[in-house]
Amino acid sequence: MTYDLIIQIIKILLSNKTYISVSNIADKTNVSTKTIYNYLEKHSFLEYIYPCTLEKRQKQGVRILGNEQALNKLKQKLSIYEQEKNLYTPILNLDSTTFILHSLFSTSSSITIQSLAEKLYSNSVAISSILNKINLWLKNYDLQLSKKSNWGCQILGEEKNIRLAYKDFIIKSNYPIKTLKINTIDRLSDEHYRKLILIFDKQETDKVIQIISLAEIVLNNKFTDNDFYKLTVQILILIKRVRLGKFISYKLNNIENIPEFLAAQIIKNHIEDIIKFKIPNDELLALTQNILSARKQKEDTINSSNDEFITELTINRFVKRISDCLKINLLQDKTFINNLILHLVPAVRRSKYGTTAENPLLNKIRYEYTDIYLAVLTSIEELEVSEKIFLDANEIGYICLHVVAAINRCQKGGYIKVCLVCDNGITITNYLESTITRYLPEIKIIEKCTSSEFSNLKLANFDLILDSTHLIKNNDSKILKINEFLQKEEIHYIQNWILSKHLLDFNEDAPSIQGKIFYFHDDLPDRDSVLNKYGKYLFENGYVMKGYDKSLIAREERVSTAMGRYVAVPHGSKDLVLKPSLVIVNLKTPILWDDEFRVDLIFILAVNFNKVQINKYFFSKLYEIIKNEELISAIKKSDDISEIEQLFL
Repeated sequence: MTYDLIIQIIKILLSNKTYISVSNIADKTNVSTKTIYNYLEKHSFLEYIYPCTLEKRQKQGVRILGNEQALNKLKQKLSIYEQEKNLYTPILNLDSTTFILHSLFSTSSSITIQSLAEKLYSNSVAISSILNKINLWLKNYDLQLSKKSNWGCQILGEEKNIRLAYKDFIIKSNYPIKTLKINTIDRLSDEHYRKLILIFDKQETDKVIQIISLAEIVLNNKFTDNDFYKLTVQILILIKRVRLGKFISYKLNNIENIPEFLAAQIIKNHIEDIIKFKIPNDELLALTQNILSARKQKEDTINSSNDEFITELTINRFVKRISDCLKINLLQDKTFINNLILHLVPAVRRSKYGTTAENPLLNKIRYEYTDIYLAVLTSIEELEVSEKIFLDANEIGYICLHVVAAINRCQKGGYIKVCLVCDNGITITNYLESTITRYLPEIKIIEKCTSSEFSNLKLANFDLILDSTHLIKNNDSKILKINEFLQKEEIHYIQNWILSKHLLDFNEDAPSIQGKIFYFHDDLPDRDSVLNKYGKYLFENGYVMKGYDKSLIAREERVSTAMGRYVAVPHGSKDLVLKPSLVIVNLKTPILWDDEFRVDLIFILAVNFNKVQINKYFFSKLYEIIKNEELISAIKKSDDISEIEQLFL
């Protein structure tokens, strides 16, 4: 109570620009005037308000005196007090590592191992072990955890790196978030919003969301949903850190005339209203860089300044070099040229102002598309020289996605009407679309939207919804969750869904299944032996046309149909199918199906996708069998085709 009363008195004094009587202060704090007189004389009170001083004037009252800098410092002390007072609620519900890291990022002084142990009901040995792991993680950001006996622990390093580490930790970590009834925030998913109000003050979080929305009006553009969330996190961290007296050192040149700087000024002014004290101009530069780094939903090349405009000649030379490297003519792809310009103009701006757009897919782009990455890397030099810039790996990675999309368009097909949900901007959305349609020509993406726009769509308009955000809260069986960089398993996952929907052209009645499912035990040495033998079996029995065995192998060469659980579901060209059928091959010994999976149970499908009659129940059962190890085991143990047919009923 003693310390809280001191803080309460100081707040009252600061809120009054003129003198205030002791009796008035007493009324506001519900204590006696004698108590207020005693507190105003306390050494701890005078020490707390230093370098400000307390002025007393007879018959007028008391007031705090100090210049702007001194008053700012006192307001900052109060802000730190409020933040640290509420630090441990509600994040005590988090796991120990997460709790400790939040504590280290959120305090102005060191934290003792003993205090952490007490709060977590743990012991010093366990806490020390966690701190060692945290120190290893911090080294990725050129930071270190200082640990001194009888003093405590503290993160040391550049403030810029501390904020980056804190931001990454918040965004990439999973939190045990309970279902809450909250107001829907248009630009943030429920999951993201709940995470923010778990870590930060809810009222401040709501204010920051409003501030960023105001900045979008100034920019006449909207951030991608993911980058809106990232920017919200960055600003909330800024508020938390400046309250602790932790300021950033920044240099950006010639930015005063760009719209992002104006938007940053507006954000800075509103932040100062929240924290009640002025922040240094370096924070304004940091905000400008954060805004520059945030990708927009629509990039505008028309309103770009002359020094940001990239000439058609420069673009064409760059594209020709990539085309020569990859031995494919990209100059005729107008969509590619347009998308490339839409990306390069803001990329050049970011580079000129020393910032970049973080690319979450970079490492996988390097690994999966090494040839394209090297082609762009070796072709970019002329563009960099022309524009007097340097594009880092993140920007090169985004350019690679445009190239991948252009190459994939050559093989684009369509059959199943799909909606693609992606919050990570036009570049990754277009990349995802082209990759999906490359590997799955049965698919046609007729709608692309963000998770916040999804609720406005009619599910009935689509056969399938591919959700790369994992934020769509709907149990409809037509919604599949995928990652932004498709893995082989996810291609299989989508294939499996397609098979469950369009696999066999059976009627609704069970007797139609009989005679179209074939079951064999066999002992073959490799994948191609299986596909050749049973592809020819289907041809010889009139279910497919000649060459179906070769189309099975060709399909596997493009995308493996191994599904895990020692199961593969190969299928050939639909144009060669005469009658739908299914061959199940149970191998005596598992064989290596591709570079990754071994297989001993193969479902060889003959599917004609042009037929529209579908036995949905049968398809769902097939999907259930492929996912269920017990059902797979039952098939492997059975010798009776009627028993296997019963599994599909």
